[in-house]
Amino acid sequence: MKRRTTEEIVADLQAKIVAAQEAGARRAARKNPAVVHGRAALKSIDKAAKETGDATARKALENARSSLSAWLAVEGFAVPAGAEAAKNPGRRKAAATA
Repeated sequence: MKRRTTEEIVADLQAKIVAAQEAGARRAARKNPAVVHGRAALKSIDKAAKETGDATARKALENARSSLSAWLAVEGFAVPAGAEAAKNPGRRKAAATA
């Protein structure tokens, strides 16, 4: 069994500190009402872009999404790329399972 050097141990601890600080910043940002509404708006934009057939509307929604995504990234949230990344969590309807 190879012993770790002091430098390796310190580097590992510093990485853990950075990860804990980033997690704390994300938790604090989640409590910000503007971020809460911004994330909800992003989900709504994704749903609208997924449903629209109009190219002009889709382009406008993509532009709005990119601006909102950039702001959320500054606030510390990783944002999936594009409307196709939108998820629909929850239970499936009985007709969908049959």
